[in-house]
Amino acid sequence: MLKAIFAGLAGNEYALDGAKNCYADNGDAYHYEFWLAGKDATEKLNNFLIANNGVKYGDPIKITYTATLTWGAAKSTANDKTPASRKTAEELNLAYKTGTDTGLRYDSITVEKIPNMSDDMIRGVDISSYQSLINAGVKFYDFNGQEANLFKMLKDAGVNWIRLRLWNDPYNAEGFGYGGGNNDEESLVKMASEASQYGMKILVDFHYSDFWADPAKQPLPKAWKNLSSADLTKEISLYTSKVLNDLKQAGADVEMVQVGNEVTNGAFGIWTGRDHGENWATIWESDQGNQVAKYLGTASGAVRSVLPNAKIAIQLETPNISKYRSIMTVLKNNNVEYDYLGTSYYPFWSTHDGNSWYDNVDLGYGASTPINLEAIEKMAWRKFGKKTVVLETGWINNVNDADGTGNSISANDEIQAYSHDPQGQVNAIEDMYKALVAQGGVGGFLIKLVGKIGTIIRKCLMYMEPVGHQRMQLVMLQIQ
Repeated sequence: MLKAIFAGLAGNEYALDGAKNCYADNGDAYHYEFWLAGKDATEKLNNFLIANNGVKYGDPIKITYTATLTWGAAKSTANDKTPASRKTAEELNLAYKTGTDTGLRYDSITVEKIPNMSDDMIRGVDISSYQSLINAGVKFYDFNGQEANLFKMLKDAGVNWIRLRLWNDPYNAEGFGYGGGNNDEESLVKMASEASQYGMKILVDFHYSDFWADPAKQPLPKAWKNLSSADLTKEISLYTSKVLNDLKQAGADVEMVQVGNEVTNGAFGIWTGRDHGENWATIWESDQGNQVAKYLGTASGAVRSVLPNAKIAIQLETPNISKYRSIMTVLKNNNVEYDYLGTSYYPFWSTHDGNSWYDNVDLGYGASTPINLEAIEKMAWRKFGKKTVVLETGWINNVNDADGTGNSISANDEIQAYSHDPQGQVNAIEDMYKALVAQGGVGGFLIKLVGKIGTIIRKCLMYMEPVGHQRMQLVMLQIQ
């Protein structure tokens, strides 16, 4: 973990450029450059590891820098309001390497109104890492530079729903968190209660795992690993009921519950080897699919018993008519009770997937396209009576490396559905909402906020610039 943190620090390969200029008597400008202490990359890393030996989750991290006074004015200052679109490639690269202002927040964008978009349509965000950021001392500021509550800023910007994930026990035997927000029940209750105070509706996303449950893996929580099917069924019901009762006691306005996270390839410890040639059919066209459906039915039954008026969603991913219809048929045959088909919708993934035809329309290529989303909505409603909610979506605002980890796409990828800038994000979100409005979808959630966040609120627009591996922007749309 320390090595991962070190990899994202400025001052290793590139200097952390000081923003303040100093002037000599003759008027020459100087500024400081800050480097991690050490004569080379290996020594810098060793110094960092030694300084933080034995550090535990929640402890402050020690970072030693050396300062070098350098001739010339600072390349980037706190007052630099140059839009990213007007910066040179060298200036942008420097900003992302050093953590200084990229200028994205100053790029102009055009936001269109969405005809027939209702006031109660879900305009949600997933900010599941919020509590871990607060615990680490992160503060949030409005566009005027004033410290502000994140939920209030979101509410003022038009956000009306918050999605929060839940992991059973995201800690190892020594008590260290696995990361990703360490989304245990305590954090969930804190965030849900705080969001509810600002009038937000809450979606709880049960992963039924100690860490990420997704298309590649669906591991059981450590405490459930050796349970029989009958005992696991009991634990699913008891755990779901306990968490929802605790949220109700805390005054959280939970109006939707997601049972399982991206269960396309299985759930509850039963999943396919997606990365080894298997796919969704391995599970859902066998008795294993019936077992997964029964576990999902147990979870949804617990939701109904505690929160009878809350909506229940089941989330699939990589939209495809045949796949979604087959899985929903298994759910129907096993009498799984739920209200919404939930789907992930990422236009930069699965772009070469063929979609065949539906309702006399050629759906073309690309899983997450507006035309394919509309077809999914039609199928879910006509055949199963389920409305559709987009539970995860996002588009990038740049392709630069800010943290040393992989990006969703790179500048060389053949993914040009939208431009790789703030306007591209606006267009992606607008197209998604137009497709949802056209077919009676209930709305969507943007994911996810990580790292260092700055905000701009302009009229009906909320534009957030996270610096992290997702770099996703939030744009709340005007209603007409």
